[in-house]
Amino acid sequence: MKKKYLVLADGEIGTVNLENYLTYDLRQGHKSKEIMDIYEVENPALCSTVREWIISHEPDAIIVVGRSEEYLWVATIVARLFGQFNSWNEQRSNPFGKTVIKVAGKDVELIAIESLSDWGYVDETLR
Repeated sequence: MKKKYLVLADGEIGTVNLENYLTYDLRQGHKSKEIMDIYEVENPALCSTVREWIISHEPDAIIVVGRSEEYLWVATIVARLFGQFNSWNEQRSNPFGKTVIKVAGKDVELIAIESLSDWGYVDETLR
């Protein structure tokens, strides 16, 4: 059975071969400097939109691309959507983050990378 991987990012996904992945732009056209402000202040309704999109796709793993000035990895948004606020404890000095979140009762790997140039960590982790 083929695994389902979602790739979410702060903006449009760039130049990596993502033909086997579903992609989603977490920014959704908002211009705030800090992406977390979009979800916490500007458009909190986006939280349920993204959460439902993720649930509807029943992923086996979620990869989030992007760096947050305040929260290190943009993946913090996804962790928060599923009730995990401190997913990156003890990982802040690592080149990527990895945790497991519950999506509709299923354990799903959540991998955080800063940029597409870090994609090798994803390949290594999902083997």
